[in-house]
Amino acid sequence: MRSKPGTKRRPKAPPHLSSESRKFWRWAVEEFELEESDLRQLQLYCEHLDGAADARRQYTAEGRTFLDARGKPRPHPCVGQHRDHSIAAARILRELRLGEPAQDARLPRLGGK
Repeated sequence: MRSKPGTKRRPKAPPHLSSESRKFWRWAVEEFELEESDLRQLQLYCEHLDGAADARRQYTAEGRTFLDARGKPRPHPCVGQHRDHSIAAARILRELRLGEPAQDARLPRLGGK
């Protein structure tokens, strides 16, 4: 994937994505020349963003914890779903490298290792 110089037809965002994810999709396909495999990753990224947002909305409305049958507090299942979607989205975004220079732009480890 590289910056896009020409005016090639831009693929439309899948209709099942949220408006925020469709907005990100439009930005990505306008700014970068994406190959078919990049578009599949972009779709997965947007789906994970939507999944994280859905999970966050649910546990925000219902609380981050609940009491189980024995009265013990347990984390809401959506807390774990939010974490999993967020981790997957971050990994996909790192692989897509949108907006990054060509060289590895990750932060160095502590101690220079």
